[in-house]
Amino acid sequence: MLDQSFTPGDFSTSAGVSYATAWAQTVVPAVSGTLDSVDLLLVAQGPDDVIRVDVRGVSGSPLSDDGSVLGSVIVAAADLPFVDNLVLSTFDFRSQGIPVVAGQTLAIVVTKLSGTPNPGDSDVLLVGELANGYVPGGAFQRNGGSGVPFAGIVGDFYFAFRVVPE
Repeated sequence: MLDQSFTPGDFSTSAGVSYATAWAQTVVPAVSGTLDSVDLLLVAQGPDDVIRVDVRGVSGSPLSDDGSVLGSVIVAAADLPFVDNLVLSTFDFRSQGIPVVAGQTLAIVVTKLSGTPNPGDSDVLLVGELANGYVPGGAFQRNGGSGVPFAGIVGDFYFAFRVVPE
């Protein structure tokens, strides 16, 4: 069942997922159960990158250690809609048995695993708005690799968060 979402509005910002920069959106579930799936508005502007969509715990901001994830899905840029097709893509977490507790903040994190060689280059964009439209959560940015803290930014990324209720 759809628990939380911030769905497309004015498409006022996009963020490149690169070796140098990771992005996150925090979510506060209203339903306890098991995570079913996450939708994100991720689009490709080239075919070479491979990214990872994580669900992580939060301690003020998303956990910065790329090894401390509750679950993850790996996706190739070539499997995402192209940049001129702004639609949400679904990432299935059902088989990973990730527990969701109502009121406990979680983070959806997007990092780059491989692809274009330059640190700032990106074949994948995460799309959202330059407005804090999802009041319970927020958007975050990390400039650097695993272990570098995430910092809050203005705006929210588009998402849908589905839970199988207890």
